[in-house]
Amino acid sequence: MKNSFFKAAACLFVLASFLSLPARGQDAGNKNTVINYGEHFSDSRLLVGQKVVFSGMAERDLTVISGDADIQGTVAGDLTVVGVNAKIRGHVKGSLLVIGGTVSLEGPVDGATWVIAGGLDFSGKVQRSLKAACITLAATQASAVGRDLMFISVGSHIGGRVGESVRAVATNIDFSSLVGGNVDLLALGDIVVEPQADVNGNFHYKSPQQFNRKEGSSISGKVEYEILAMPKDNNEVEKQMKQAFKNAVLFVKVFSVIALILSALLLALLFPGLAEKVTVHIIKKPLWSFLQGILFYILFPVACLILLISVFGIPLALSAGLLYLGVLYLAQIFTGIAIGECFLRLGRFRGDEELLAPSRGKVFLAALLGSIFLAVLIVLPNGIGFAVSMLACFWGLGGMIGAGARLCR
Repeated sequence: MKNSFFKAAACLFVLASFLSLPARGQDAGNKNTVINYGEHFSDSRLLVGQKVVFSGMAERDLTVISGDADIQGTVAGDLTVVGVNAKIRGHVKGSLLVIGGTVSLEGPVDGATWVIAGGLDFSGKVQRSLKAACITLAATQASAVGRDLMFISVGSHIGGRVGESVRAVATNIDFSSLVGGNVDLLALGDIVVEPQADVNGNFHYKSPQQFNRKEGSSISGKVEYEILAMPKDNNEVEKQMKQAFKNAVLFVKVFSVIALILSALLLALLFPGLAEKVTVHIIKKPLWSFLQGILFYILFPVACLILLISVFGIPLALSAGLLYLGVLYLAQIFTGIAIGECFLRLGRFRGDEELLAPSRGKVFLAALLGSIFLAVLIVLPNGIGFAVSMLACFWGLGGMIGAGARLCR
């Protein structure tokens, strides 16, 4: 039993190490993807890489998944960017969706724009509406929005021009924009209206104290202030705390669903061959995979605790513990891809050798279907989601051990 466990643990470490290696070849995704000026795509295209620089021309939709994305070229269709750092400096003639850590929006966008980010620096021009959810938002005086600006943030500085209305929820708001319509703000902290501000409509705001309107600012319409009173009644506070907790739980569930689906799609794009090997092991040997997963789930933490006894083993035990948590999450993703593979086989694709042959497209579709199905089950209440999550961990761990054993051979 001990030999089997250590062999399984070694295989799983090999598998985890393999996943941490840079992607190789076109099938695994390039480390850097560069599309130079003059190159063009006549069809919709997906670009994946640790760093993606696009300076060409896309005649249709373009999707970029990267750690660092720099879009300098022209996109005639819609542009979707998912990355840690994203710079949009080229011309987007369709709509724009950006999900990232730090987003810089400098180029013109003809369509509607949605941004979900840790920080958004906006100095470009959006012909239609801009909607953003971020921690910090900074719109310079050079920025322009043709229609509505709507955002949720912690701290924000709003400058530039807005053609129609501004609606925002934030902790603190520094406002210096030229607005063609009404302004509606809700702030938990301070609202400062700078001298450059020029509002052609009404200015309605709700906050604990009145705004700080500096000399030189202009508001053509009515200024309406609604006090944001903090509840003093203990029962009311308790109700609001419970509601806030429910909202937080709902947010975590929604975020976990999105994270699981995106993680599965990234894994399928970057490592389709490995995903295929793990899912095949889960499907062909479901009981054996389940038992292997339970064995590893129980014995690996015990091994970490034993390492903690010795001084020299403490750093290794802590590192192994972090790796263990990551492997548990990764196991759920592999189980989701295996579920999607089963869906494809049940969908009468059994006789189609082209669809059943290992390919990035097939693994991507399996990851999409299976991760959505598994994510919905995991967020079910009354302990059902937790039970599903544990079962997915066990099967995924067993599949990873089986694939790791093949890699060791």
